[in-house]
Amino acid sequence: MLLYSKLTGGFYNTAINCGEIPDSVVEITAKYHTELLQAQGLGMVIISNDEGYPIAIEPPSQVRTKDVLRAEVAAKRWHVETGGIVVDGMPVATDIDSQARLNSAYISLKLGHINDTKWKDVNGTFTQITLIEMEKLAQAVAKHIRDCFSRENAHNEIINSLRTQDELDTYDIDTGWPSANY
Repeated sequence: MLLYSKLTGGFYNTAINCGEIPDSVVEITAKYHTELLQAQGLGMVIISNDEGYPIAIEPPSQVRTKDVLRAEVAAKRWHVETGGIVVDGMPVATDIDSQARLNSAYISLKLGHINDTKWKDVNGTFTQITLIEMEKLAQAVAKHIRDCFSRENAHNEIINSLRTQDELDTYDIDTGWPSANY
């Protein structure tokens, strides 16, 4: 026999759980148990109704607090910052590793360790680049990163000024981010 406890939110099988079954349980069919588990596998949440029977419902949406909004903005900044840019038609990766590689190549060119370098864009195309061209890439990436952090800061200042739940719920974090074209 399959049982469900509203108290624990757990399922019990009398053949397995012998003396471990809470006092207030309701009996359910194996078929319904399977349906509930399938619903849970699809993202639904199992709770009990007023009579104590398990039901599957959509998970409640997270309350949008200032902390939640700031986390959403930080995630958006990271996505935009590391999403790449296009400089004079050349796609340039802006993930953390690519930023480091670009800075290293720029410093090597600036210090005269090398006169030029083959630079590989995000499409895998190699281009011979000199210091002047590398400076343009480095400046564009630095501006892009600065603009991303500036936008995150601006969003956070606005979020800090929000006062009502309706303002929090309707705040649009997707506005004002820098373009990917430089």
